[in-house]
Amino acid sequence: MTPDREARLLAHLGPGGPRGRCLRSLFAEAASDGLLLRRGRLVAVYGPDEIRAILASDAVQMPIPQFPEAVRDAVPSFVDLFSEALPFREPAAHARLRSILLAHFSPRNVRSLGAQIEGLAAELVDAAATGDTVDLVSAVAGPLPTRVIATLIGAPRPLWDALDRASHAMLARLTTTYLGEGAASAPPIDEGGFSQVCTLLRDILSASTLPVHSVGASLHVAVAAGDATAREALGLLVLLYMTGIDTVAAAVATAALTLLEFPDWAAKIARDPRRAGPFVDEVLRVDPPLPYSIRAVRSEAEVAGIRLSPGDRVVLCQASAGLDPRRFPDPLAFLPGERAPALSFGHGLHRCLGAALARQQVAAVVVRLAALGVSAAFDDLTWATLPSIHTPTALPVRIGAAAGVAV
Repeated sequence: MTPDREARLLAHLGPGGPRGRCLRSLFAEAASDGLLLRRGRLVAVYGPDEIRAILASDAVQMPIPQFPEAVRDAVPSFVDLFSEALPFREPAAHARLRSILLAHFSPRNVRSLGAQIEGLAAELVDAAATGDTVDLVSAVAGPLPTRVIATLIGAPRPLWDALDRASHAMLARLTTTYLGEGAASAPPIDEGGFSQVCTLLRDILSASTLPVHSVGASLHVAVAAGDATAREALGLLVLLYMTGIDTVAAAVATAALTLLEFPDWAAKIARDPRRAGPFVDEVLRVDPPLPYSIRAVRSEAEVAGIRLSPGDRVVLCQASAGLDPRRFPDPLAFLPGERAPALSFGHGLHRCLGAALARQQVAAVVVRLAALGVSAAFDDLTWATLPSIHTPTALPVRIGAAAGVAV
């Protein structure tokens, strides 16, 4: 690995660095070399075996977010509740709260939601099939995950739009906190807005009409049984509207982009929707929505030959793990159904709880787009500014009869 390539990898981690798919070959090379980069207390890891070992290690934890004083003063309730969220809890509390949600996100339960998710995806895709150019990100990828979460928690449909706006406003607060004003696509939530969101979610939790198998009902029972506090239940709902939204939207957008690049696969999926699953898995391997995981080191340790000290921040490049030529021969080739699973959803204690749900949503959109036909309506794409999210900011397409493509 040359100094120039190391510099490009480090540049990708910072503001204004290269984005999109231009680093795929570099990630593959870094994975093959088991590359490790150190800059001060920053440790960047690119080897998949090392990444897996660190994710499973007790020596690291999710870093508790550090908000600037101005943000703490502006939205103290948001800062306090988010800082207490599930990913940042100690192992015992993390396991207790995660267990309340676990059954709802199991592959079996997600399969039982398949028809509902397919219906929500079809509703959005069909509405976008107007004959005109439409931005698939704002029309489909953005709203779908908040609607799915609303269905999962048992929120009445009249509240969905308000919850969607709140979700994107909370995400915007995080984005602007670390990248400055103008970096987010929605206005960041303020203290009054967050108070309204909390009231809305508390009302959902206390409603007598909650669907019996919903997340909301499970949280209601957990609070009544003393397995969670009312504040913890509220925090879990807030978290669901922040962690399963932009990542799923990113995966939907990159899957749609890949469908445009491989019309033969659009035809295959149109003929046999079951092929959408392997297609999505391969998209997640080559274009994971979260290129990186970050961990804070809490105790002195040596993991997979890497010396870690308290205070180190470890950046784990999941994008490179999916492109390791030792595990995935010819890693840049797109070969659905021929690959082993990648680390797209993480590993260990903090493996993404919503992995199966995310996959189901992406597959539902892919199936509907393949059935209707979709074509590109762009010459170039702009990719998200944050290095931690991999997605085009807009994806202009034509869907259905407007696509002019038979599949």
